[in-house]
Amino acid sequence: MEPNQTIQVKFVGNYPIAWEPPAPGESQASSQLSDLPSEMFDSQPTVSDSGFPSTNEELKQQFVAFVEERMRGARGDSDPEAEFCDPETDKRNMLKGYHALLAIVHDPTSTLVATNTTRLKLFMELNRIKFLESAFDALCRNYLSDIDKLGKLWLEKSMQDPAHAGRRKPDREAQEIVPGWYNKMCTLTGGTFLVEAAHIIDVRVTKKLGADKNAHSIWNLLKVFWPLEDLRALTISGDEQRNILPLRVDAHRFWDSHQFALRPLEHPADPTHRLYLQMVWLKDITTEGNLASSPWDHRKNGTITDFRRGNHDNDTFPAIRHGDVFELVTADKAMRPLPNPHFLRLRYAAQKLLAGMMAAGALKDIFRGPPPRGIEGPVRDEAHMPGDWEVLIEAAQQGGVLSPEAAEQWRCYILEEAYQEHQKQLEEYTEWRAKNRILPKGKEVDDEGQGS
Repeated sequence: MEPNQTIQVKFVGNYPIAWEPPAPGESQASSQLSDLPSEMFDSQPTVSDSGFPSTNEELKQQFVAFVEERMRGARGDSDPEAEFCDPETDKRNMLKGYHALLAIVHDPTSTLVATNTTRLKLFMELNRIKFLESAFDALCRNYLSDIDKLGKLWLEKSMQDPAHAGRRKPDREAQEIVPGWYNKMCTLTGGTFLVEAAHIIDVRVTKKLGADKNAHSIWNLLKVFWPLEDLRALTISGDEQRNILPLRVDAHRFWDSHQFALRPLEHPADPTHRLYLQMVWLKDITTEGNLASSPWDHRKNGTITDFRRGNHDNDTFPAIRHGDVFELVTADKAMRPLPNPHFLRLRYAAQKLLAGMMAAGALKDIFRGPPPRGIEGPVRDEAHMPGDWEVLIEAAQQGGVLSPEAAEQWRCYILEEAYQEHQKQLEEYTEWRAKNRILPKGKEVDDEGQGS
């Protein structure tokens, strides 16, 4: 195909994760001012209240200390190397939430109320909270609740197996058509061998509550942590072709297993024809890594290479590195539109949230101590494994944190916990129906309250 008949992809350069594309006439150097702390450019109001931090950085440090103290409380001890006093799932749930929250706090692109002096003081005034620790406590409980909801919404697998069962016709057609727009080349590597049509918002996400309702729910939850704009709706139905990104099979596998995320950046002058994607390797990022630098070991963990660059004569091509930026350009936005930036932003934000709890240090903390023993768990057909825990157990096993035997013991334990919780909810629902005299269709209630 001619270049104007396909979506063109080119390597732009390697930049920090807070990089923003320069506006027309602006140099690359000036566009990187966003990497620097906002205190260097904005005059932060000094809060006169005694003990209240005067800068965002000071506030962030105090909030981090608060979260770390809560983590020690969740463990039941003050020694990170000690074994858990209690294997209860709710305590480990809190730990995975805290690890995710710490990674978000250190992310230079996050926008938390708890780390912004102006917004936090307003929050305290609106909620009549007098003490900083009380504000941290209220926000922390909300953050952990939202993180738990997001993990379940994003990672929960469909009850149908395989995942593609019952896939809608427009989605199937999009998977067949869109790779041709890229001349059947992988967006990242430029390779043409084993290229797949990868979903930006995963099929299992779209089946949980329905594609559009679920995506919009996730978007609204992620707004708590990142600067996402207000949307009345986030519609995938009818926009299936913009939910596809052609990737080579190895890149697709890495993306779906949360080894890397793609940070989307719209072109400042021509967003309908041009779009930037920045590589963010996530595996083994520590809390202090800020998602701004990554210790990814390309030799140890595997890698993907850019076949557009390098030397074809001796088959030497560069690995795609943390911070590499690619530009996607389409000449026809109607016939060959670029991927939907809202879909990309949603996936990127969700994967950043998961990165904190899937880091090696977090997994060692979450699964610290011996696994629960003597639990066979319910029959798999009678219970549904929570998707967030399944992903964490798989990551812990692949990373050597859990042996295959320990991983299976944890699966049995989590499955049993989920089954018991489900049974409890069913009983409470049955009691509620009986209390409110709600009977199945076709039955009536007589004067004495008996069903007939």
